[in-house]
Order: sequence, then structure tokens, then C-alpha cells
Amino acid sequence: MPVSGAGYGGPFAGRGFDAIWFDFSEIVRPTRDGIHGREYISTSVDLGRKLPYLEFDENGALLSDIPKNIEIPIPMILDAPTPCARDKYLQLSVVKAASKLDTFAIVRAEGFCEELNPYVQWVIPRIPADCIEESADLIAASRIVEIDCCGDEDFKGIFERVKEENPSTLVSFRFPYSDRSGIVAEALVRIGADIVHFYASDKNVEEGPDYIVKAIRSVHLHLVDRGIRDQITFISSGGLAEAAHVPKSILLGADAVAIGLAYQVALGCRVCYGERKSECLVEVGSADIEWAVQRIMNMVNSWRDQLLEVLSGMGMREVRILRGEVGRAMFYEELESKVFGGAE
Repeated sequence: MPVSGAGYGGPFAGRGFDAIWFDFSEIVRPTRDGIHGREYISTSVDLGRKLPYLEFDENGALLSDIPKNIEIPIPMILDAPTPCARDKYLQLSVVKAASKLDTFAIVRAEGFCEELNPYVQWVIPRIPADCIEESADLIAASRIVEIDCCGDEDFKGIFERVKEENPSTLVSFRFPYSDRSGIVAEALVRIGADIVHFYASDKNVEEGPDYIVKAIRSVHLHLVDRGIRDQITFISSGGLAEAAHVPKSILLGADAVAIGLAYQVALGCRVCYGERKSECLVEVGSADIEWAVQRIMNMVNSWRDQLLEVLSGMGMREVRILRGEVGRAMFYEELESKVFGGAE
């Protein structure tokens, strides 16, 4: 982590996530030390929507219909592998790792195979918006279903069709980040959607590292301004290259993140996007599954340890409090402007 005195030898600030610094003003309190076990710090988050308020009758009986939530012990799910790394055994490794971490792994519906059946409760099938009928059996067996959208679909109609197949499943809608992301998220809240998953392409992040930071913040603030932020779970993916990007994404407003390319790099990916397929090091064979599972778990658990360090330094007892808490961060541009003004 880029903290002065912690062995970090690179530039002190960069662009995007690297222009955000943590405020560790509580690090002087020795009791805030979750990573060493002296105090419990929760990294659990809830997936699903919440009610803005509860209603009771004159006798005090609850009238509100409480929506279903699913708690996971870490604010991280595993995204589907990149298209160039589609491999049955790689997908099986990702899902098995998710089951051991007690989180979820996203699987493209067309890539779901028989070997994944024992782990279906940890699978989020990603289904194209126009393929719901063909995936009825998969929807019926899943706790969460993700609908892959482009932005101009009939959200309400899609939501109702999925609920017809499985009334108890949580419905997530996936979109690329855009200038209309906040409006799209608001529309999903209005129809009762449980989760919205926005993603940034690697190309967008590479061309403009600040893109992902502004995108997460804009969605969160749009929902806050309308007083509906707590009524949907916001998952962000894209641009996640190291452990500190998880708490920074949450600090900017996401509830959780979906890790994709990072775990492929942990398995030896050269990030060639299929240009060197013959030399691909992420071709997981049947004999390599347990090795791949352990590598993925090692990476995710190390990222959780870093998250505990961040929460400990901030004096926070649980990660839910960190969501949108920009007061716990320092932004390089703001500090530079405050210190140097318009000086070159």
C-alpha cells in the first residue's frame, strides 16, 4: 500500500485510484487492530435492496414486506473470466474458490456446464437480456441472477419475467458505465431491482485512469441526491489492479466490487487479450484446479487483510460504514490546489 514509511518506493501519487490517499488519523489507537485479532472488524456486506422505512399497524405489528438480502463475508465477488480466457476448468476453479470464500462467482450462462452444478448456490449466472426464456432452469436454481444489458431494454418487463421463473432470486442488472449511469440506477430502484452492476472496460481505464473514480462517485451521489441510495446494492468492476482499490471503490460509493482480470494475473495471465493464445498461461487443466483455487483464494484473502488494515487505520469497525465516506480520504488534486493554488 502506498503509505510513506511502509516500503513503498514508487511515485507518491498518480491518476485515478492512485490520486486518493487514506486518512489514517485513527492509527494511533492500538485497540483498532483487527488484522492481529485484538478487535473484531467486520468485512461483511449485504446484497439486495433495503426499505427506506418500516410500517407498523396500530398494534405494533410489522406491515412492511422485508426484501430478501444475502450477506457475504467480504465485499468482493469474482467476475467472469475475460472472453480470451474462457476455459471450463478455469471457470470451475473460480466457482470453487468462491464457494470456499463463501462469496459469489459470475458465470456466463452459455458457459455453465454440468461440473458447476454442485456449486450453483455460489454462482451468479450472467444472462443476456434477450435469453431469459432459454435460461429458465438456471434462473430457477440461482440465488442471484445477473442480466447483461446495454441500456435501452425494458427493465420492468425483464425484472418481472425473471421473478416469474424464481420469485426468491435477487435480480442484478449489468451495464457499462456511461453519462447516464445514475439515471439508469434510479430507474432500477423504481422498479424494485435488487442489485446494479456497473463496469468500466480496461480500454476506458487505460485511456483515462480518472474515469472509474468519477464514474463510481457520480452513481452514488445521484442516488444520494434523490434519497434512494440504500434501496439498491451497487457493485462496481473495472480498474481493480491491487488491494487498495477495493476500499477506495467502497469509499467512493460502491457497496462491493467484482474482481476480474486481477485473479487471472494471479494465475499467470499476461494480459494479452487473446493475441498470444498459443502461449496462454491461464489454460487450467483438470490436474491444476486445486492449485488455481488456492491461488485465487490467496489473492482474495490478502486483499481482505489489506482492507482490514485500512479499516483499522481509520478506526472503523465494519466496512459498511466506509461506503461513500469521502471524509476518510484525501484527494491529491484538492490538496495540491489548496497548498499551491494556481502556481505552476
